Parts: sequence; structure tokens; C-alpha cells
Amino acid sequence: MRTLKEIKEYLKNAKTEELVSKRGNKYQVVKVSKKILDRIFDFKSLIKSIHSIDNKYIYPVVWFEKGKKIEVIVMEEK
Repeated sequence: MRTLKEIKEYLKNAKTEELVSKRGNKYQVVKVSKKILDRIFDFKSLIKSIHSIDNKYIYPVVWFEKGKKIEVIVMEEK
């Protein structure tokens, strides 16, 4: 996966897992490898942030397609 388009398609079609925090909040998370996560942070057009949940880091990634907001939460695979 080298291009932005390939990464966006991968994230949209990837299988999600549910992560539940201590407070009971539920997140649909896509687990990705360290290599893909680093590649996501290389692109400036993706809006990224970082959150810590129970000593795990999740990264909400946002982009827009045809005026529609798409948000995917990614997490490093261990």
C-alpha cells in the first residue's frame, strides 16, 4: 500500500473490532500494522488525532469524499 487512494480503500473495507473502554464507551477499531500506521501519518490530507484508552492508543483518521465525511478509527496491531 503506497498511495493515499489504496490506504483509504483498505480502511473503508477493513474488518472492524469493538474496543470497550473502562467507562463503557464502545469504539469500532481497525487494527493495522505499524508500517501502514506510519504511512497514514505521512499524508497531510488525512486529519489525524490520538487518544489513549486503557493504555492503548487509537487514532481517529478523517477525510472527505464528495462532500461526505469519512471517519475510521485505527489502532496498531500487536
